[in-house]
Amino acid sequence: MNEMEQESSQQEIRGIVVDKSDSDMIIATKLTKDQIENKTPEELIGYDTDMYQFSLSEISTKANIGDIVNVTTTGKYKLTKIAKTEVTNIEVVE
Repeated sequence: MNEMEQESSQQEIRGIVVDKSDSDMIIATKLTKDQIENKTPEELIGYDTDMYQFSLSEISTKANIGDIVNVTTTGKYKLTKIAKTEVTNIEVVE
């Protein structure tokens, strides 16, 4: 897998939680709850969406699959099919 590292300034991303475990979370932008229902993150890659994965080891959240969240990133990314990033805050919007 070819990974590129990219760094920009801190940014906020709004997305829907499509996968969550004890150790990490994946969110997707531009999708609705109906579009993600019963789909894996791999199945969603073909949709018109950007996806971000991040560790929950340094941050806690009550967000669950299907929740809309605002995520504040550090601006550091590893670019893969699902971009890996570091986050500083997760806020459940709805």
